[in-house]
Amino acid sequence: MRNKLLFVLLLPFFSISQSYEKITVGAGPEDFVLDTFQGNERLIISCDERRDKDSIVQGDIWTLDIKSKQTKVLPRINDRTTSFNPHGVHLLNENNANYLFVVNHYDKYKKNEIIRYVLKGDTLYYDTSFKYSSKINAVCAVSKNRFYITNDKVLNGKLVEYANAKFHTLAKGIHFPNGVNIKDDYLYYTTTLSGKVKKAKIIGVGKIEKSQKIAKIKGADNIRFYKNDLITTSHPKFRKFLKHLKNKDNPSPCDVYSIDLNTFNKKKLYSSSGVPISAVSTAILYNKQLYLAQVFEPFILAVDLE
Repeated sequence: MRNKLLFVLLLPFFSISQSYEKITVGAGPEDFVLDTFQGNERLIISCDERRDKDSIVQGDIWTLDIKSKQTKVLPRINDRTTSFNPHGVHLLNENNANYLFVVNHYDKYKKNEIIRYVLKGDTLYYDTSFKYSSKINAVCAVSKNRFYITNDKVLNGKLVEYANAKFHTLAKGIHFPNGVNIKDDYLYYTTTLSGKVKKAKIIGVGKIEKSQKIAKIKGADNIRFYKNDLITTSHPKFRKFLKHLKNKDNPSPCDVYSIDLNTFNKKKLYSSSGVPISAVSTAILYNKQLYLAQVFEPFILAVDLE
């Protein structure tokens, strides 16, 4: 379904967006990654029912073929988890093998792990699981046995690295750490409650330099990159987000920003009052389209950029 948009994108490399398309996937497509390995052009999407966490509904990993706009669920082979409720995801290519790292909240969101799958074609093969003793929101990997996570406690969250077969706390006392990603030996992360985007240089296993604030963005969420820009989303109205959590008919405003990693100048790429999409959590730029994931409703948005 394509519709005319009533907003202007302030991208330096694109002009005005003219249309968008709603693409139906599973409930709660909160996070996704771009897969261009082995000739693919697709999004890999983490879907789960995020309003009723006491339900017995299992989540799934979906894909969207960017060219055909076809969607489907990726089967999981030899899964050993007791329940599958995926959250953050990260795709790693190492030695010509593709690994999908998935944050999983199992046993009705009471326990947490990172599952590493081997992705072959359209199938996920269970590889291993890394259990963690507290909450996890997002993950990004630098190798199959080394990755970073955010522990999203409200007032005492942590930035954590897994390496050498154990977890290392890099920073603590963070107000709801959320998105995390890596570029050029720097770790970038967001703090949702304090509304900051930060970076810290990685100086060794379990070690980072003191974090530096690069932007102030209220309700900042997940992080992706486009060339030399960091792309993040925002929940600018917390109360409306909480009302949307309780009832889908209550819209939740959302914004998407780009941050130039040289100058730290930020630009607003997209803004919504909650219609046509609420609670945008991840944004990916690819081939003059802006793809938007959201926390609750069963669709993603593809926005044309011209």
